[in-house]
Amino acid sequence: MIDLNLTYIESENGTLLPELYLPEQPEVCLGRLARMREKYLREEKKPLYISLLTQCKLPQHLSEVEQTARERIRQMSEQRAKAMGVDAALKQSDPLKWAGLMTNIRMTAEQEVVRDLILT
Repeated sequence: MIDLNLTYIESENGTLLPELYLPEQPEVCLGRLARMREKYLREEKKPLYISLLTQCKLPQHLSEVEQTARERIRQMSEQRAKAMGVDAALKQSDPLKWAGLMTNIRMTAEQEVVRDLILT
């Protein structure tokens, strides 16, 4: 038989509840996309959020989502820029146009990644 050495606290109605604590987890610096994913899981996918949290896999999951999202945004932006002819020559000849097009390309790619990866 497993000895868990549990301690209990008494609730307001007299029920004994075990004191449970999650093990210490390393601090993970989360980016904006990982925080969006965490908020989505916490508010919309509560069972998955609780499962990841109690298995101590939430920080790892969020870090992987952040890395994957950033990589997809980078790849999509490069592909779209190439397809639209937004290159170094345009950057040299018309920097403002290049900056505007690149911002538009990155924002569109980010919106698609948020829709397809973060909010699923």
